[in-house]
Amino acid sequence: MNEEQVKMYESDDSAVYEERTLKGWWSKDGRTRRFWGKDEHMARYAGCTHRTCECGAIVPKGYIRCNDCSEKAAAKRWAEMPLVEWDGKAPVCIHGGDEYFWDDGSFFDWCQDHGCRPESVRLVLCDPVYPSQLDSDFWCDDLPEDGELDDTIQKAVDELNKVLKAHGPMSWHPGTKRVICRG
Repeated sequence: MNEEQVKMYESDDSAVYEERTLKGWWSKDGRTRRFWGKDEHMARYAGCTHRTCECGAIVPKGYIRCNDCSEKAAAKRWAEMPLVEWDGKAPVCIHGGDEYFWDDGSFFDWCQDHGCRPESVRLVLCDPVYPSQLDSDFWCDDLPEDGELDDTIQKAVDELNKVLKAHGPMSWHPGTKRVICRG
């Protein structure tokens, strides 16, 4: 199919209702016609290349919103998060992005490099990801029914779990608390 050809969800080019031996909705997706029975929505979705955003903008069918509406929704989600003060030590990241900052200096440098004011950046406090504890159920498929681990293995598992529990965070992921940083 030509990439510049736009077929809207609502258009007659995306689906057709035909009465053959099988009566129902058929998608018109350029390769073959697929039968969808009474499911007009799926026939139209399979046959279209674009849809209409709630604001009226045209977007590729894999998206539910245009860029402007997505940006507004992200800003609203961020604004609804509880606000906490950043101590400058715990990592923060840009909401919906992949930029992480481990101290205020690196954040201010990033702002300067990108020509933005620190208070205009939507930051969230990161949550730590700790190593998972090992459970003896890990070997349940290897043991006979109602079987238990050998004492030597169980002691080793317990020791490993102590080490894992004492270990600090292995990584960080975006949290659910927003942070405003003023320069």
